[in-house]
Amino acid sequence: MGANSDFGRSPLAANKALGASDEFLGVVESRLTRGGDNAVRITKPDGSWKDISPTRVEEAVPNLHPKAPPDAMQRLKYDNPLPGTKGSKRTPTQDELNLLDTLTK
Repeated sequence: MGANSDFGRSPLAANKALGASDEFLGVVESRLTRGGDNAVRITKPDGSWKDISPTRVEEAVPNLHPKAPPDAMQRLKYDNPLPGTKGSKRTPTQDELNLLDTLTK
């Protein structure tokens, strides 16, 4: 995901740091936003992903429609979206900000 991907933290080390011994969190990719903030994208084994930055969160899940292409993803729509995002982005919760801090250290 760019030149600053993975800041040297392996997916297993990231999962262990979060205490996820029994449950695999997914592949964690770190990056820098255009504004220079840290952000992470967590991709789960089923292909769904969650992208967390200090200002917004967005998620996508596999599109299960019978006529959808095999790798098609569908973005989640939120009840409390950020203005101008058509419902696909929201502000991060405190737990998500804590997760972001843990994964980017």
